[in-house]
Amino acid sequence: MKKIILVLICVFTFSIFLIRFNCKNVDNNTTINVNYFNKQNVNGMGLDYNIKNISKGKYKINLYSKEFKKGKFIKEESLYSTILNIKDNKNGFDISIYQENEEFKISIGESTYYEVSSDFFKSGYSGIALFGIESENKVTFNKDFPIQGYIIGDNVKNIDNTNIDDIFNHNSDNEIIIYLNISNIE
Repeated sequence: MKKIILVLICVFTFSIFLIRFNCKNVDNNTTINVNYFNKQNVNGMGLDYNIKNISKGKYKINLYSKEFKKGKFIKEESLYSTILNIKDNKNGFDISIYQENEEFKISIGESTYYEVSSDFFKSGYSGIALFGIESENKVTFNKDFPIQGYIIGDNVKNIDNTNIDDIFNHNSDNEIIIYLNISNIE
């Protein structure tokens, strides 16, 4: 009987150790904010972001877009996916997303720009507006987070707020939202 109790205590202790070890790898203080000081020399309309306070480990970074027309979902498209290996607590990495003509230019970490075409910008509308994160936000791992968006159409002249949280309130002709998803894989 004593052996069974001892085995159960060992299993329980080992389980708690594993849970604490896995939770420790994901930093609850990881944030994203606009990086106005990024000195990337890239043409186009876009923003640079900084992910801060991320623990060392391997992370899968996914960027994808969702298109809407008059508030109704049209399609979803993968833009970029990579795995970053944060070897030390260097306090974060950068994400840059720019639009030029019919392409997105995307850079994550220290990578060069990756270009991906988007049919969204082929519509021929006269105006375009950029939306992004305006304040620091907490990053929740394994959860989709809207970080940037574009609206095209004649009604962009009436837009006075460019916060990503307000993009859905415009009921515009066409809008595209770019989402970030960070997953801890090691």
